[in-house]
Amino acid sequence: MPQGPEQLGRRGWAAIIAAIALVACLVGFVGGSILISAGVSAYSGWTGISVTQVAAKAVTVSGPTYTPYSTYTPLPTYTPQATYTFAPTALSPTDTALAVITPTSAPPGVGMLYVVQEGDTIQSLADRFAVDVVLVIYANGLDPTNPILQVGSQIRLPTRAADLCVPDNSPVQATVIDVIDGDTINVLVDGQPLAVRYIGAEAPAMDPVAEPFGPEALNANQELVNDQVVALVEDVTQTDALDQLPRYVLAGDVLVNYELVRLGWADAVSASPDTTCDELFALAAMQAHREGLGMWVGQAAGGQPTGTATLAAAPTASPTVPPAVLAPPPTIAPTSTSSLGFNCNCRGRYVWGDFYNQTQADLCQAICEIAAGR
Repeated sequence: MPQGPEQLGRRGWAAIIAAIALVACLVGFVGGSILISAGVSAYSGWTGISVTQVAAKAVTVSGPTYTPYSTYTPLPTYTPQATYTFAPTALSPTDTALAVITPTSAPPGVGMLYVVQEGDTIQSLADRFAVDVVLVIYANGLDPTNPILQVGSQIRLPTRAADLCVPDNSPVQATVIDVIDGDTINVLVDGQPLAVRYIGAEAPAMDPVAEPFGPEALNANQELVNDQVVALVEDVTQTDALDQLPRYVLAGDVLVNYELVRLGWADAVSASPDTTCDELFALAAMQAHREGLGMWVGQAAGGQPTGTATLAAAPTASPTVPPAVLAPPPTIAPTSTSSLGFNCNCRGRYVWGDFYNQTQADLCQAICEIAAGR
């Protein structure tokens, strides 16, 4: 027979109340909490069980679980490595000395630069660095009769004569087809044959008869330019009265005009207005004569050659020029050296010599005119 509410008994009502309280706690109702309290007060004695423990457990289960955030661990701090610094190395005394005595490069046209050391001479520098004493004298404006070097001064050691005086005009390429004599050649320019005369140089003639040293000068010229492609550089005159081209002729790095004069196979001459290299060629002729080169063989000037001038602390006075003697020698030859204290050279329409002043030049001119019967 079904039982009424009064017949459920204490255990049944306690179970019902506990279930209701548990559901209320799970869904978060306030009323559920009130019922739990009421149930605990009213029916704790009925059920014979600890409803307080059940309610406490229900509340503990229904509450949110706290999950702590993860602990932040900072990244390790980057420490840069120490920078290694090279310790400076001092130069040895040997390195410093080499930096002083070794020539250094210089802009085109200047040649090497050198600092003069104790005991240096023009000749010793020429031998050590394979340069020409005439080029060194000319490039540094030294006195050709007494070239003095100053210790500690910087000088130029040029290697090419063309860098010192040849005009900066556009060169013309030409092929040498014939060597006429020591100062004249025939060339082809764009297929056209042309005759070229060397500016500033005059060699013994070969036509109509060979003059002394003419064949030797011809051979020297052939060795320099025969069958070669050369560069022709104009000074001022384009074509002379003989329909020849007055030109500076370069065979590679060699200025042929200068080389023939320097070797003594041609004399230095001046033909205005093509005079840009006159001074250099005159120095070359003077040095060739002093050394007895080429056609000057056996006529070397007495005394110490230019190339062996010794080092001095300060310039000395120019040598005393002996007084001029007005009486001309019986004959005036192209290679004659008179007792006037200088070399007077009369060749064709040119007058040349080693003059110390204008008086000597005028005297030479007078001698040549007398010799020519003018």
